[in-house]
Amino acid sequence: FRNKSVDFLFTCQTLEHVERPDKACSEIVRVAKRGFIDVPRITSEMHMGHSEHRWYIDYIDKTLVFRRKPATTVVSPYFGSYALNAYSFDPETALMVEYYYRNVSCVQLLWENSFFYKVLEWK
Repeated sequence: FRNKSVDFLFTCQTLEHVERPDKACSEIVRVAKRGFIDVPRITSEMHMGHSEHRWYIDYIDKTLVFRRKPATTVVSPYFGSYALNAYSFDPETALMVEYYYRNVSCVQLLWENSFFYKVLEWK
């Protein structure tokens, strides 16, 4: 794609899977004029994350921050069970939670022209 040739780029539940999020974000900013990014927030990933996700992600000081997940991740069986039960047994509540509170479990970033991002190592 040519620079800024995409009017709006929407990415949902994608960046947590990529090997190089810095390269992916750089390419997103290069080709798109504006966009929306939706990724699982570090707190939800720690409690009920997926083993195939490579990154813990959060939005800190106007910056999308990526930290590589450890090789083994222990998730909370209590939080995960609660969340899954809410989705399984009460579809209306699940839809309401997804609609009104998605920003609690996910980073939702609406951006224009560019956005800040960085990949950090654990210290």
